Amino acid sequence: MAVPWPASCCATGRRGGRRAGIPERIWSATGTYDFGHGIAASVSVVDVASTTSGFSGTVTLPAYTLVNAGVVFERKNWRLGANAKNVTDERYFRANFPNLFGSVVVLPELPRHYALSMAYRW
Repeated sequence: MAVPWPASCCATGRRGGRRAGIPERIWSATGTYDFGHGIAASVSVVDVASTTSGFSGTVTLPAYTLVNAGVVFERKNWRLGANAKNVTDERYFRANFPNLFGSVVVLPELPRHYALSMAYRW
């Protein structure tokens, strides 16, 4: 018996259905250290298992590990932040709406990049 769409886009396992293009394993860890005097730093690591890009399994997306880091300075009403994303410049991809466009469209993600922020509390 054929399974009608969209139910056919999900893999069934011991834990139930899983959406196409979603890795079976994703873990992350984040650590933040407050140095005092309004200065804090954080680091996060995200590890993602390889997966197929969609329900047909024609394209396999490789596993990847991302490292992000940031520092924050706070003084009175001011807050300054600096962040580095994808510090190791990992080349990675994600599925692009596998249920809408099929399973062969994947998107490259950003290489190493930086962000600065500034905020003032009234």
